[in-house]
Amino acid sequence: MKQIKPYKEESPSSTINNIRSILLEIGIFVTEKFKQNGDFYSCRIEIANEGLEQYHIGTNGKGISLELAFASAYAEFMERLQNNVLIGNTYYFSKYYSKECPFNSFLNSIDGKIDFVYDPHEEIIELEEVVSQNEPQLSRHLFGANKDEIKAQLLTIMGSERLLCVPFYDVKGKKEVKLPIDFILQCTSSTGMCAGNTPEEALVQGFCEILERYAIREIYYSKLTPPTIPIEYFSEYSVYEKIKNLESNGLKVIIKDFSLGKKLPVIGVIVINPFTRKFNIKAGADPWPIVALERCLTELHQNFDGIRLMEKEDYGVYGKFNSDYVFLNLTRIMNNSTGQWPDNMFLEYPSYDFNGLDFSHGISNASDLMYIRNLITELGFQIYIRDVSFLGFPSYYIVVPSMSDDKRGLEDFRVFKDLFVNCSFLINHLSVLLDKDIMRLASIIEEYYGAFKEGFLNLEKISFYNTDEEIKNMSLDLLLSMLFYYIGQFEKSYFYMNEFLKEKSASKYLYFYACKDYISLRANAKDPSMISKYMELFYSKELAREVVEDMKNPHDVFNSYNLQSFFDCKECDITKFKYLEFHKILNVIRIKQKNISQINLSSVFE
Repeated sequence: MKQIKPYKEESPSSTINNIRSILLEIGIFVTEKFKQNGDFYSCRIEIANEGLEQYHIGTNGKGISLELAFASAYAEFMERLQNNVLIGNTYYFSKYYSKECPFNSFLNSIDGKIDFVYDPHEEIIELEEVVSQNEPQLSRHLFGANKDEIKAQLLTIMGSERLLCVPFYDVKGKKEVKLPIDFILQCTSSTGMCAGNTPEEALVQGFCEILERYAIREIYYSKLTPPTIPIEYFSEYSVYEKIKNLESNGLKVIIKDFSLGKKLPVIGVIVINPFTRKFNIKAGADPWPIVALERCLTELHQNFDGIRLMEKEDYGVYGKFNSDYVFLNLTRIMNNSTGQWPDNMFLEYPSYDFNGLDFSHGISNASDLMYIRNLITELGFQIYIRDVSFLGFPSYYIVVPSMSDDKRGLEDFRVFKDLFVNCSFLINHLSVLLDKDIMRLASIIEEYYGAFKEGFLNLEKISFYNTDEEIKNMSLDLLLSMLFYYIGQFEKSYFYMNEFLKEKSASKYLYFYACKDYISLRANAKDPSMISKYMELFYSKELAREVVEDMKNPHDVFNSYNLQSFFDCKECDITKFKYLEFHKILNVIRIKQKNISQINLSSVFE
């Protein structure tokens, strides 16, 4: 029952120093911070080049030692960097973005444009040809759609008849194929991206993440009750003592079989604080059950401040979520463990039997890789892998259509596009939007108002490129009031201003109370002279005149805010946009980027 293979192929200090050397070569400087929480460590590394530290771009790590935690953070940093999802919107730095604006003028003046976004061999291909070449795979991503349905649905999701495609390795077909990368990323997000000291170590990690999230998704959507695993199965291992330490601090720890009855090597852990009514659930996957359980426990410490426990919703509340909320709630479970679970998760009688644990694996990463590959293919899934190890640290993107996806249907694609594509784009380009775009933004936020208010989403993450704290921390109600005021919908503007001011005292928010009165007067079609007199009656002349001046032209409502829409501003001081400094790093990366042939992955699976 003892594990034979080492936990990692290299010591964590070797991994850390190797990656630090790579980052030094491409001009990335990072800061580090860590925290110990009992038997576990959490850490974070962030890009800290001059001017870039304000964007807080980085990765978290966790582990049963400080070195393992930092090795985890650095490996994930390389995984995200080489998959081109760490530094956001590199498209704007590429040859594909040709809009006339100060951002492009500056890059063109220094020959700073990059030749490709993902791969030197990427290619823009007509949608018709993409579907013809990849119909079976795309059908799996699109819930069994036929060829004509795939074309229609891809056009709706991507909004274009020309798609950027990059090379992947088709494991079953043993050939290289070109897949529409931006669509695939919408299907899977970062699930399946991985890095490690060797190709086998990295790929085992990536497949395990896919299995883990597949199990979560199936349990979540099918409302399954996983069986409980007796803790005695782990009594010979140090992980047993770690669980006992958590229990000695008053926590309940329940180990669950997340195998789905399909022999998936996935374990779940429920942690409950019975004194605060708070809980959390984590899943971990590995061919060796001890590592799978350890991953559950280390994942609980992914948050830098230790174990994150949440208030338990009342029984029955989850069942009242609408379809959009159910999808968004799952994204919270996957991304930061802040989502609620269906009540079935906590019931007594399991949906499938617990048939023991298999301790026969864990001999080597090579044998574990073959075991997982065979398990996935026996379940009827196809595997596509993209080698992105161009900076020298083994990193990959594994795609298993329908298994690594996080969406149930076209409605989930619509929600994803509305919030994480359209809403994000519009907020980050607010200063250059037309009235119709402002209306569209207001409508999207209003449609998902409940999701925003309940913390499913927040403006700070969506307004990623804006470093102005006043914008990042703006109240959702205040933003909606301003958006509707901009387009002349004064009654809606008044409604949301009123929502913003609920439980706020007039003495502390007098300016906004004056704005509310002004909006109400405009909504009731009062003439300007009457509005001024009314305002000066209830407020000082100075404040009344300030508000009248600020509000008289609805299109000036955002003038007091630093919107920072630098990617396509018409007239702006582009040197103030520190994000522009990423062009130096991106150009060095493209110069150093090794030419990778995806067909070489065949040697890993021989």
